Amino acid sequence: MNNVVFRIITLSNQYQPLTSRPSEILSVTVQMPVRNKQDASFQGEGGAAVPFQKGTCFELKKVNLAEIKVKGRPGDKIVLVGGTW
Repeated sequence: MNNVVFRIITLSNQYQPLTSRPSEILSVTVQMPVRNKQDASFQGEGGAAVPFQKGTCFELKKVNLAEIKVKGRPGDKIVLVGGTW
């Protein structure tokens, strides 16, 4: 049985993981709403920051969300939709 995840994360100027759990392996679509004021910056296990523009989205397949961190303009949001499939 698969679990569905719908999560909205409010960004801050400090990196925060995509989950509050120590480990959470999911496949998700990450969307940066077009109403955000600035791009979001993602950081993976290797430590390199990768910027994504507002209004874009991308897929992550079977990744540990605890190992991916994000930061951006305080108050901007990202949306995660996916599940355990």
